[in-house]
Amino acid sequence: QRTSPEPEPMAYPGSEPDDIPSASSTGVASERRCRWSKTKGSAPPSAPSMPKRVVYTLGTWRVSREVYLWQLSSLGVKLLVDVRGNPRSGREEQLFRGKDFARALLTAGVRYEYWGDKLGEDALEGIEHEDEDVKRLLKGLLASAPPGPICLLGHIHEPQGCHRLKLCDLLPAGCDVEHLMWADHRNIKTLNHSEARSLRDRWVNYFMERRALEE
Repeated sequence: QRTSPEPEPMAYPGSEPDDIPSASSTGVASERRCRWSKTKGSAPPSAPSMPKRVVYTLGTWRVSREVYLWQLSSLGVKLLVDVRGNPRSGREEQLFRGKDFARALLTAGVRYEYWGDKLGEDALEGIEHEDEDVKRLLKGLLASAPPGPICLLGHIHEPQGCHRLKLCDLLPAGCDVEHLMWADHRNIKTLNHSEARSLRDRWVNYFMERRALEE
């Protein structure tokens, strides 16, 4: 009668050929596995780091809506969050809140949401630096947003002159903030948040010094 060959013994991590356990030495093998798993200096595998949420900001300027859509699409923006307190004011009527603007954004793969009633200029007026209500709103906004970059739309072209700079101060840790400005009628340039905040602080200090001299 033909018999099947016995299976080859399995080697355990870190074992030498002479240390391969046999069926009669399972207790020794278990002890060796335990010693191997508790090797001095070993550390459990670290959890994979979560990707940063990219947050762009942008103001209105004398640029065609088609160029806005093209640039947002090129940056991979999935959601445009309108934080203008009055989204139907200003010279750029093509960017006013409305069904036409929302439909145009969708053609570029960008969803439109209006949050100006909660995160507009009036909502931020006089708030403290660590306003917990605004922080909760921003956290909820990010949680409900689709994966990928989002963009906050404000009124003023320069971020250091717009309330969206304050909103970015209150974003949760782990957000990678880039402020977008128009270099010309087709191309954009970027300013990181620390640079924009530094420009804002210098503006404030300048006007405070002037006021002190006038008094």
